[in-house]
Amino acid sequence: MADPRPAGQAPAENRLQDLARYILEERERRRWHFPRAVFDEIPWEILLLLYASESRSLSRDALVNGILVAPAVVDRWIDYLEREALLHRIKESGESAAFQLAPAGLASLELYLRDRLQRAEAGDAARKPGNGAGLPGWCVALLLLAAALLSAAMTWFLVAA
Repeated sequence: MADPRPAGQAPAENRLQDLARYILEERERRRWHFPRAVFDEIPWEILLLLYASESRSLSRDALVNGILVAPAVVDRWIDYLEREALLHRIKESGESAAFQLAPAGLASLELYLRDRLQRAEAGDAARKPGNGAGLPGWCVALLLLAAALLSAAMTWFLVAA
C-alpha cells in the first residue's frame, strides 16, 4: 500500500497537521454553541476561568491575573460578554467588581463541554474492541440542547413570575 503522505513528509509532521485541523475544528464547534458571539481566546478564557472557579464567580483582578493581558483588554471583553448575556456583574464597589456566568453563558458552556467530553469518550470507546453501543452524538447533542432550553425557559418563567 502506498504512503498517503506527500513525498518527504514525516509521520510527526502529518500528526502535527492533524492536530492543527483538530484545533480549528474545535474553534468552529464553539460557534455551534455560541452562535452570536465573536470568539477570540481572551473571552473564551474568561468563560472557562469563571466556570472552573470554585464559586463560579471571580473578581475583575482575578480574571486579569488569570489571562495575563492588559486590564483594559479584559474590561472590553467583559463588556462584550455582558452585552451577549454570557456573564453578568454580581458586585461592584469602587474599582473592585465580580462576575459570574449568566444562565445563558452557563448553559452554552456546559453544552459545549458535554459535547467535547462525549466526543472524547466516543473516541476512546471506538478504540476499544467490541464497544460502540449508545446514542449517536447528534442525538445526545439534541437532547442536551432541549434540556438547556427547558432550563432557560423555566428560569425565565420563575424570574418573570
